[in-house]
Amino acid sequence: MVRTPLRVELHVVVGHDADTTVVSAPLNPVGIDKGLSTRMALSDGRYVPARTIDNQVVRRYQRRLARAQRGSRSRAKKRAAVARVRRRETERARAAEARLAHDLVTSLDGVAVEDLNIAGLLRSRRYSKKMSEQRWGTFDLVLGHKAEKAGVPYVRVSPSHTSTDCSRCGHRQPMPLGTRAYRCGSCRLSLCRDVNAARNICARAFPQVRGREGPPPDTARYTNNHRETDSPLGAGTQVVAAEQYA
Repeated sequence: MVRTPLRVELHVVVGHDADTTVVSAPLNPVGIDKGLSTRMALSDGRYVPARTIDNQVVRRYQRRLARAQRGSRSRAKKRAAVARVRRRETERARAAEARLAHDLVTSLDGVAVEDLNIAGLLRSRRYSKKMSEQRWGTFDLVLGHKAEKAGVPYVRVSPSHTSTDCSRCGHRQPMPLGTRAYRCGSCRLSLCRDVNAARNICARAFPQVRGREGPPPDTARYTNNHRETDSPLGAGTQVVAAEQYA
């Protein structure tokens, strides 16, 4: 039993036997690259917009709390009101992550994500606030749980060189953070750097799914049904509805 600012919750843990069903190789997997300009880029060309937080309501309640007299009953009520507002925002974020994860695991048969050292990344003074707003770690937990429940393969991939390797030929080249379009110096592939990284993640997690031979071992492979264009955004620029997963 857990008491929260909004309610008293009863948590029940149920044990069950492990599912020994053999999962076949995925035919329509997706790789997910995390970012700040967009929260997530998918290897099929879709994007999830960056998450932004509107703290106006919380700030209004916090100003009321700051004006209350210390030790008074009024201050205790205002402190509880601030806690309730923060709890509602957290629950909204969790519900949005559950909807997004559900849509992914029901429309795809394989999911690969970056195995980021999020605790290390949050030490950055410049981007730590923006990173924490994206809730990457929490979403990975929800996605992993949904994938396991649906029987969909869920693979965590090392992010090493996912942004610098070409997803078509495996050529590796420097990619400064300010460069948002990947233009391969070998095969002339041109697409968004985040989509290129997502394709590398997908190919490393599911190497059996590919559209052509050629890349050397331990590099990205050209996955199925992806067509490159001259646009920096590559095969597609479809944006997943922002208001649904905010």
